[in-house]
Amino acid sequence: GLPLPDELVLSCLARASRLHYPILTLVSKTFGSLTASPELYQIRSLLNRTEKCLYVCLQFPTEPNLRWFTLCRKPDKTVNKTESLSGNILVPDSQLSSHRIVQSRSC
Repeated sequence: GLPLPDELVLSCLARASRLHYPILTLVSKTFGSLTASPELYQIRSLLNRTEKCLYVCLQFPTEPNLRWFTLCRKPDKTVNKTESLSGNILVPDSQLSSHRIVQSRSC
């Protein structure tokens, strides 16, 4: 089949909760790059689909730059037929640069 145009994929991704982006990046390399694109956040803003997010800034002893992370939903993993593990994880946020301090931002 023919691949979908990036504009159509961005429009669909903009309507999904940002908590699901780590799962959606597993679909394809294209989805992965589009979920990190500035265009996606512009479309989210135009559609009034921004969300409050929790950001964490960490500096690791072995790295000179600060690293930003966003709290996201962890994909469900089935333990057995009646029990599944889920929760939240910190995911690196490529949209935040290492030299900015962000007090409040919609994403």
